[in-house]
This record gives sequence, structure tokens and C-alpha cells, in this order.
Amino acid sequence: MRVAHVLQLQVNSTDPRLEGKILFQTWTQGEDGKVRTINRLPSKKLSNAQGEKIDETKFAEASEKAIAAQFTYQTDVHFRIFPNRVPRPEDFTPVQISPHSTSLLYFHCDVEESPSYRGIHTMYHLYCMEMVVNGLEVADFTSVDFTRKSGPMANGWRWVTWTQILDILHARTQMLERKEAARSKAAREQSHRAEATTGALARLSLAVGRMATEGPGDGSAAEEARRLIGELQEDLGTLQMASDDEDEEWNGADQLPPNMVSKMASETITAEGTLDGMMRRRASLKSHERGTPPRGVRKTLSD
Repeated sequence: MRVAHVLQLQVNSTDPRLEGKILFQTWTQGEDGKVRTINRLPSKKLSNAQGEKIDETKFAEASEKAIAAQFTYQTDVHFRIFPNRVPRPEDFTPVQISPHSTSLLYFHCDVEESPSYRGIHTMYHLYCMEMVVNGLEVADFTSVDFTRKSGPMANGWRWVTWTQILDILHARTQMLERKEAARSKAAREQSHRAEATTGALARLSLAVGRMATEGPGDGSAAEEARRLIGELQEDLGTLQMASDDEDEEWNGADQLPPNMVSKMASETITAEGTLDGMMRRRASLKSHERGTPPRGVRKTLSD
């Protein structure tokens, strides 16, 4: 199992018309023209290749670089990349993206099968930063990222509330439930196919026995054997295809040893106390904005 550190961004706008809404990525598209559904917050992989610990300043710098790469080139929501017409930076007017504030919202770990490393589970350390940003479109829009080595990527963005995000995730859950029901149906069909294959093998055994008296190449026994062999090949091919489909969908994250998961979760790239300190400062700032002191320093009326 591998470990990856990912910066997630909850991006809010300084525009009062977007109060209560955050930016949500719904799709992405590369040079090949294929559009993939995403449905996630803006994110960027963090790296400490030289073993250097990431502190609060580096989190802020990484967040600013991520929004600059994602949102410098903005266009209308209907924009798409065509393989025979790849966009260039000079096709767009760059936008100055300026962060108003940055703070750590939360940190947690999650285990999933990696989309980039097939069959390998990854422990994701997710660091979610809240950013209030100036310079973003007020309506839903598309951005083009030119910083990737693989070529430009178009990304679709929507301004949504948390309620809308829950609706999106609920729809995703329903889709997965339908896929699970279809897989169960396929499993029952496989069972019926297996029973039919067992019956065909029994009939083939009888046909081979008859061939011993009729001759190996002629007669009804030989014809029956050839037909049954054809049936068996077809059934086995169908069973193999169904098995391959199940292998693609299977996620064995729940089967990982707990001590392995615990060890991977402890492999942080931040200095000790960094995350707790960032969370305390955020709580203190929010309390100050509300006009109330943070928990632990409130005075009683008798004081």
C-alpha cells in the first residue's frame, strides 16, 4: 500500500452574491477529448521528496499555487477541448487570482484503490484548506490548466451549497446501489451458467463413452461431443468476462490489516503540532469575528 498527501481546497468567493457557496469540480477533460465526471473539491498532490516538513507557510504557498494553476485561465461553462484544436495560453485573457484569507479546515485519512496504480491501495492524507478568493467568475465556468506535463486540462466548476453537494453524493450512492444490484443479478446468472456447464460436462462424458464403440470421428456421439465442446467454450468465456468485471469493481480496502492502516496514517509530512496549531488559530479567528473569545479563555460574569 502506498501513501499520498493531498491538499483539498474549499474555495469561497469575496463576491457577496456567492455567500454560502463553495466551488465544486464536476468534470475534467484532457487533450484526447474524453470527459470524466469528477464531483470533488479542487485538489493538488503535496510532495516532500527531500523529506522537508510542511508548515503553515508552506500550506498557504501550496494553496496559492494550486488556485493560480487552476483558475488563471477562465472561460464559459460550455468550453470543451477538441483533439484537433488544442488550446494555448494566448487564446485566453489571464485573470489575477488573489487570496483574501487561508486557513486549515480539517485533516483526515482515507483508504481507496488508486486510479493511477491499478490494484494498489493508497492511504490518502487529506488536508482541507479554506480559501476566500478574489477574481473568480460569479457564474459556473470552465478553467484550463496549462501546468500539467500531459498537456492542457479543461475543468468544469459549479458554485454550490453544502446541501447541493449532499444531493450530488446521494445521487452517486444511488448509482452505486444500482450497480451493486446489477452485479448481484450477474452473480445469479453465473450460478445458473455454472449449473448448465456441469450438465454439459456430464453429457459430454456420456458422448465420449459412446464414441468408444461408434468410432472416434463419425456417428451421432462424435457430433454430440463437438456440439457440447462448443457450448462449454461459450459458457466458460461468459463466466470469464463476468469474473473480470467483478475484479475491476472489487475494493478490498476493508480487508487491510488494522495495524498497517494505523502505521500508514501516522506517516505525516508536517512537523509535530503544526496541524493542531493551525486549527487553534482558525478557531480563535472565527471566535474573534463573531465577537466571542475562543473556548478556554472565556471569562465568567463574576470575573
